[in-house]
Amino acid sequence: MTKKEFKQKRPLIIAVDCDGTLWLKDVKYPATGTPRMDIIEKVKQLKRNGAFIILWTCRASKDYGPVKEFCKVHSIEYDVINKNYEHYKSGFAKRKIYADWYLDDQAISFNDFLKL
Repeated sequence: MTKKEFKQKRPLIIAVDCDGTLWLKDVKYPATGTPRMDIIEKVKQLKRNGAFIILWTCRASKDYGPVKEFCKVHSIEYDVINKNYEHYKSGFAKRKIYADWYLDDQAISFNDFLKL
């Protein structure tokens, strides 16, 4: 299967950062902060439309509890934490998280990057 064929047969993959993206960094780690409802609602909409949601975080697995609880409280459905979409993992990449879109408070758009 070519990369193009693979891409056409799978859902949109979105990697979503947590600290600073799903919630504000207004509390002491590892607690979660004030929810960013605009981002949360968009992630929920994308999931309803069939996207594969990866919670993409630098937290160690021992610190996933607050993340999972936050998602439960705010009804955020996700597919995996820090893992690739299974078909992609077995086909093209092993360690680096692959996504079509990366949602992160520290991100810069490609066009803005080119202006630097």
